[in-house]
Amino acid sequence: MESTAFYLDICKNLSKQIFGDSIGSCHVLIGGEGTGKNEAISYIQEELRKEKINFYRGSNYFKAELAKYHIFNEILNDALGEMKNRSVEELMNGYNGLIESNNGKGTVLLIEGLESVSDESKDFFFYLSRMAQKKGLKLIGTFTTGKTVNDPYNSRFLRLLETEGFLNTIHVEKMRMEDLRFFLEKKGYNLPDRFVNDLFRMVNGNINTLKYTLKYYEEHGIINANKEVDDVVYRFFPIPQGLEIHYERVLSELTDEQNLVEELLALLQEETT
Repeated sequence: MESTAFYLDICKNLSKQIFGDSIGSCHVLIGGEGTGKNEAISYIQEELRKEKINFYRGSNYFKAELAKYHIFNEILNDALGEMKNRSVEELMNGYNGLIESNNGKGTVLLIEGLESVSDESKDFFFYLSRMAQKKGLKLIGTFTTGKTVNDPYNSRFLRLLETEGFLNTIHVEKMRMEDLRFFLEKKGYNLPDRFVNDLFRMVNGNINTLKYTLKYYEEHGIINANKEVDDVVYRFFPIPQGLEIHYERVLSELTDEQNLVEELLALLQEETT
């Protein structure tokens, strides 16, 4: 089953589904970098911790997995306090044992970076998704698009996702204003509306850019220790150097026709604000 959602929707709705019943489920969050997939996983993790629900999180931050099944071996090693490199049969037995050991209290697995794990690990994710329905397991994975262009294994994986009736694929869209406000609220920021509006326009719906920009403003004293705008330091809305370089590069790569459209849009924006 396929659907489209935003960061805020996933935080709220997916949490309700996980806490709402004991039925197993499997979800894969698919989207480009900066759409808020990982932040949604972190939000769900905090909610699980509050509810004292057993959860295990594995992430692959490399372009390719260090070894086949590495991410799933690491989760079991962390859960069991071991240092083993298991075969696929040992992994199957290990996860069955892990779920059964929780005595019906429910188990949640959070798997980040499916786009860069081995083909064997992708197949094992499907194995766990089928186990979820039978064992009451809640399985959530993330897949970042655009990282591995024309990768046949990833193309196959995405096609298979569509054929699994029990598996829910959620296509995550760019951040809206309400998503940005929710993120700021959860992180404890108390910023004036005008500042938030300028921030939203500048980060262009990218939550990674948002986090970088907030950190920049904190380091330069524009946002103080109370996570409020410091009126003494703040006189105008500065653009972080990294963002300025990025946008300059984007603009330099535009064609003459694209530049004309961009200038017209900028004029229209001025007339409507």
